[in-house]
Amino acid sequence: MLVAVLLGVLVLAGLVVALVVRARRRRLAARWRLAAQDQGFPLLLPQLARLLEGEQQRVRAQLVGQRRGVSVLAFEVLFRTTGPGSGAYVPHVVVVAPRPVPGPWLLLTPRGDGVWQPLDEPVDTGDPLLDARFQLRRLHPGFAAAWLATGVGRSLVADPRAAGAAILFGEHTVAAVVPGTAALTPLDQLADLLLDLCARVPWPALPRG
Repeated sequence: MLVAVLLGVLVLAGLVVALVVRARRRRLAARWRLAAQDQGFPLLLPQLARLLEGEQQRVRAQLVGQRRGVSVLAFEVLFRTTGPGSGAYVPHVVVVAPRPVPGPWLLLTPRGDGVWQPLDEPVDTGDPLLDARFQLRRLHPGFAAAWLATGVGRSLVADPRAAGAAILFGEHTVAAVVPGTAALTPLDQLADLLLDLCARVPWPALPRG
């Protein structure tokens, strides 16, 4: 009798999870759609494309959407772990929005996440709170220093939307990267995070190269 009850509970729990996933997919489909054409992940995000190791087939899904009047993209990709258990592929979601003013790239990645180890060596920001959460990689030290002085980086520490996310200010785009699949990731929330970050940056005051 007890076994039958436990089996019934497990089946019910499985149905609930399936319904939640289905509902989330329907909401996702209402605001995002599969891209009709290849969006060019390697050209759009060359800093992140290095993690694909030349294997374009690891871009598993490409979505296009609109958020607050801005055209946004989302990719589901496979990145390889390089820490303990090296060699496993982990799905990640990359949400992309336009960068208002082009300029040098800057990347903040979660501290201790082995996925990012193949990239350039990180540097400290000089902000203990930020350094406790993130590692910084950048092309232009002057741009990075000016960007950090705006306080935009520090705001990520207190923003729950940035928990577990890597943030890229690319030359022409901004992106948020989190582990997970497109169906279960809050794409709108990450797009809002990127748009809010762009709105906080005093672009005219930053070096462009």
